[in-house]
Amino acid sequence: VDFDSWRQIASVVPVADFSVQHRTLFGGYGDLQEVLEGAPYASLGSPTDLLATYAVTKRGGTEDITLEMIKNDNVDAIRRIPVKLARAAKRTLAKFVFDFIRTNPVIYDNQPFFCANHNNLGSTALDAVELGVAQSAMQKQTEIGSGDRMGVSPKSILTSLDLEETAFNI
Repeated sequence: VDFDSWRQIASVVPVADFSVQHRTLFGGYGDLQEVLEGAPYASLGSPTDLLATYAVTKRGGTEDITLEMIKNDNVDAIRRIPVKLARAAKRTLAKFVFDFIRTNPVIYDNQPFFCANHNNLGSTALDAVELGVAQSAMQKQTEIGSGDRMGVSPKSILTSLDLEETAFNI
C-alpha cells in the first residue's frame, strides 16, 4: 500500500499549532478587457473566496523496552520498532487526508465536497467510456467568481483496492 498517494490530491501546508486551521479557496478573474492606447485600466472585481476549516491532533504513543529486551533480541524485533512506527505514522496521515473524501464533509460552501451542485458525482460502473465522461465533466468545471471553465484534467484515479486492476487496465 502506498501511504504517500495522498500527496497527489492535497497541498502540504505548514501547521504551527493545534488550533482550527483555515484554508481559503480563492475564485478567479473573468477575461481581461482590452485597454486602448492611453486609456486607463478598468478596475477589476476581486475574486470571491470560500473558507474551509479543519483541525489537526497530536498522535502517537510510547513503546517500553528494556536493556534486557535489547540484549536478548536475537530476531531483530527491537530494531524494527522505528520502522513499524514510521509506517503507522504514514498510514495515520494518509487516513486523515483520505477521510476528507471518505466522509464527504461539508466544505467551503456549506455543502458536501461531493454533491450534485458541484457537478462531481457519478454512479456508473468504472469503464473506459464512463471514465471519458468523468474526464470531460471535470474539464468543464467552472471557476468560482469568473464562471469560466478551468480546463483541469485529472492526473490520477482514486479507486478502491477491488477496482485498482480495472482502473489500471483502462
